[in-house]
Amino acid sequence: ALAELATQSGKHWTLTDCPAAAALKTEMATEDPRTEGETGGVCSQAPSLGWMATREPQRTPETPASVEWYVDGSRKPEAVGGPTVGWAAVRRDPDADDPDQDPGNGERGTAYIMGAMGKVGTDEPTITTAESYAILEALRASHGAQEVHIYSASKSCVATFKDLEHTTPRAWTRLANRWVWRQTARLKAERLAAGQKITVEWVRAHTDGTSTEAVWNDVADMRAKEAADEERP
Repeated sequence: ALAELATQSGKHWTLTDCPAAAALKTEMATEDPRTEGETGGVCSQAPSLGWMATREPQRTPETPASVEWYVDGSRKPEAVGGPTVGWAAVRRDPDADDPDQDPGNGERGTAYIMGAMGKVGTDEPTITTAESYAILEALRASHGAQEVHIYSASKSCVATFKDLEHTTPRAWTRLANRWVWRQTARLKAERLAAGQKITVEWVRAHTDGTSTEAVWNDVADMRAKEAADEERP
């Protein structure tokens, strides 16, 4: 396919003047016009670019001044057609009159974003891929908040997020899911510079407990499992 668009000279390829090559040049040079909270841009272009294999997530309503997110990833190895992976971020409004609502009426966790994941290059996504992507999408969906508190059951994701600004170039080359973390690092720096307070904290998963953290982690787990049932992008 590349030979139809370019000519090879040694180890280098030069794009030809054909229409398909011109279109490729335009796509590669085009900057992402999306502002935070809008659809389009990198997320929507991802299927054609072939480097971010996830669908554009469902967007939540307007973000309150202080917001909490519970994130999770799920992998179903026995799914028909091969293993499937889903991610989810469920929003809790700590300033609401009844922030926990009544789970008996099915109201808890109605504000959320979620999606299924596909291959990234030649790599199959893992639960950690999904959880790190859920953190990124939770940040993206919180552009109007003064404080953002994210809770994850992945110790590696929590540790990676906290150390992003100190990651060396050599460490970046070895970092798993760096295609997610590079975007997260840029967004984290922009938000902190704008005065937003961001924390990412670890919570224990699947405890069957009744604490706020335990219950909302279970809700995020449920949504991630639903996302893993969706069609892969």
